[in-house]
Amino acid sequence: MRAPLEIEIALDPAGRCSIHIDGRKMDDNELLQKFAERPSGQEMVLKGGAEDVPYRCIGSTIYTMQRAGFPLKTGFIHGSAESDPD
Repeated sequence: MRAPLEIEIALDPAGRCSIHIDGRKMDDNELLQKFAERPSGQEMVLKGGAEDVPYRCIGSTIYTMQRAGFPLKTGFIHGSAESDPD
């Protein structure tokens, strides 16, 4: 089984959504191409790099994935295993 494709979502200093795959920043057209090239059955993981990433950035990425024809199972994880709930 292939490792999942990790898509990192962040907010750049100007407040714009910034999407990176394998450390490379991508625009919507590049994302569509990358998603189209993805091997059949490879899962994808969306990672928000910080708590200040607005949902519009995550939603935009999910919308691009849907445009590429992905059936999506979506789950959200907030925080990290290292975070202290207190």
